[in-house]
Amino acid sequence: MRERRGSGDGLPPHDAGRRADTRTHCRGIRSGPTEEERMDTYTAALTIDRPRDEVYDRLQRFETYPAFMDSADEVRRDGDRLHWRMSLGPVTREYEARITAEEPGERIAWRTDEDDVQEAGEFRLTDAGEGATDVRLEASYDLDSAALQFADAVDFLEKKVEDDLRHLKEYLEKD
Repeated sequence: MRERRGSGDGLPPHDAGRRADTRTHCRGIRSGPTEEERMDTYTAALTIDRPRDEVYDRLQRFETYPAFMDSADEVRRDGDRLHWRMSLGPVTREYEARITAEEPGERIAWRTDEDDVQEAGEFRLTDAGEGATDVRLEASYDLDSAALQFADAVDFLEKKVEDDLRHLKEYLEKD
């Protein structure tokens, strides 16, 4: 599933179609959309037959992401910093990111810090009953970034998010 955040005119999604009143909101004027509003978000969800704490524990180990993310060639973690080497379609990039949320058993999120690669990701976990976990992956990308300048980027990213989550399920359930 894909959604575009914001209207592209710098207004938050709930204000799409309305214009900012420049006379009374001068401090809130922006020259363009925020980073988050420029990003396209792709979402996938499924149930993994493993307890939530076990799924979370494995997701904290970013170094293992290449085992289930086809585009991740390498991920190194140093505290709350991440170094990624990714192959997205025909493009290979290395970039830095930071972990933005770690809520044990609930969610883990990250976001890039670089201008030429704009990406954010988040796993959310909830109990599915009988020792299983519902996992939701939300990945956001700026399609205007240099790393995603190829013709089928949208189709590629939609499939990538679904495949990454399916591969995570296979990876965790094989043990």
